[in-house]
Amino acid sequence: MAHRKKNAPRRGSLAYLPRGRASKFVPRIKNWPEYNGAAKLLGFIGYKAGMTHAVVTEDNPESPFSGQETVIPVTVIDTPPVRPFSIRGYRATPYGLKLVTEVLSDGLSEDLRKAQPLPKEYDHDAKMKEFESKLDSLAEIRMLVHTQPRL
Repeated sequence: MAHRKKNAPRRGSLAYLPRGRASKFVPRIKNWPEYNGAAKLLGFIGYKAGMTHAVVTEDNPESPFSGQETVIPVTVIDTPPVRPFSIRGYRATPYGLKLVTEVLSDGLSEDLRKAQPLPKEYDHDAKMKEFESKLDSLAEIRMLVHTQPRL
């Protein structure tokens, strides 16, 4: 690589340094909505697959492009199907929620075994009976799900 013979100012601004980067690829949701209805999944995972553009008609009457077609950028989000692999029961303590019991699903995939350590010997029926016996003392029940990378 060639060297300069004379000094020169740097090219580019340092105003945007250091660049912010996410610590993990999959985000963690910290705030969940309050919900008191029938049990259902309150969150679903999606991955950013790319971006494209869409032609839309501007419907804002205050816009200078009102009634005209404009091109806007849109994000494509891939939402693969999820599989539940565990149900966890928590009890409320003065220090927060503490795990009381956990029941793993029957048919755990090999992809999950590669990503997370799972027990080799597991009695599903005994754990299910234990979970049902402690059901009255639980403050919160959560379901752990994973995506299917092979689809």
